[in-house]
Amino acid sequence: MSRLDAAISERPITQLAIPGSHHSASADVDPKSEVESNLSPMLRALGSTSMIRETMAKWMQHQKISVKEQLESGIRYFDFSIEHTANDRFFVVNGLRCNQIDDYLDDLYRFLSEQSREIVIVKMDKFTSFSSENLKDFERFIEQKFGDLIVKQKATSLQNADAESLAEWSLERCWRKKKQIIFLFDTAFPLRIAWPISRYAKVNQSGSDCVEEVIDRLKDTTLSRELEVLQIDESVLSLQLSDALRNPMTTFEKQYGRQATREIVQFIRKNSPKNLNVVAVDFCEEADFAQSIIALNK
Repeated sequence: MSRLDAAISERPITQLAIPGSHHSASADVDPKSEVESNLSPMLRALGSTSMIRETMAKWMQHQKISVKEQLESGIRYFDFSIEHTANDRFFVVNGLRCNQIDDYLDDLYRFLSEQSREIVIVKMDKFTSFSSENLKDFERFIEQKFGDLIVKQKATSLQNADAESLAEWSLERCWRKKKQIIFLFDTAFPLRIAWPISRYAKVNQSGSDCVEEVIDRLKDTTLSRELEVLQIDESVLSLQLSDALRNPMTTFEKQYGRQATREIVQFIRKNSPKNLNVVAVDFCEEADFAQSIIALNK
């Protein structure tokens, strides 16, 4: 996106088309790991057996390429769910554990260090088993790693009506101030480094197992959306445990995931919809997704 025309680079980031990945680290879902602790008691009980964890891994893997490869392909929005473990580590999770968040943040930092005009957006949520102190430690860890590259709010109070808006930030402003990364957190605690999702973003989750309905939600975004906040469309299928249990010999990728992304990209290429902002998909390398989204910036 560093190669966009000058006029486009001056638009608010809330009015740019930005390609993203859903469950960005899930290529690393580990069937030998523990089950995510905030899943239902039934799922945790089922996950105590290796065979069930193997099936879960097949259906929890929503990406096939690494975060590093996603960056290289043009992805600029990343989605991580975080869990704090008993040994005081921070893991990315999606049903099962992936790697520690350090690994993915290192990938982001190296990329940004080499590409000084690239900007990325990172959404983090869940924060399972976090205390307020854990969250402060996590914030310090991120701030030490990225330092002045972080786009921060002017006001730390969520009640401050004069707090800065993300709509005030453009690529051009980021370049001028040497800022490269925006963190969105879904947490009740105010943080210096992160913009609260509840105030500065609207996340559109499809909640459907039908790709036509997912595309209909995208169409709704093009008709009406708030331009002052980030509009994040998770253009993915939402499935149930029963879907996996009925199909233990196949995978989410083969049964649903890739085909859904192909159809979404086909819709975008055919219609060139306006007003899309962040669009996140599963298997984000499919059908030249990233470049299809970037091409909407005209």
